[in-house]
Amino acid sequence: QFSWPLTITNTGAQDVRVRDFGSSCNCTSVEPRSLAIPAGESKTVRLTLDLAAKAPVVSRNAYRDFKVSLYARVEGQAEGPAHTWVIHGRVK
Repeated sequence: QFSWPLTITNTGAQDVRVRDFGSSCNCTSVEPRSLAIPAGESKTVRLTLDLAAKAPVVSRNAYRDFKVSLYARVEGQAEGPAHTWVIHGRVK
């Protein structure tokens, strides 16, 4: 598992309430699952990736690339992803 803080900034003029987070992979989790972000302010969530089960081990020294989309569902906006981030990197 790899975990790090992800800061989300509301650059708008109105408060935003994130109802939930979703992902293109069941290898992610976000805490807290919902939060309110006042206009012009930032909040931090903890993003955790567990990529251990995503692909078979080919070699102990092998590296593989990964790419995961993370999205926020925002209250008052149409159903579906409102804001999307793409997280990519390389793991051993």
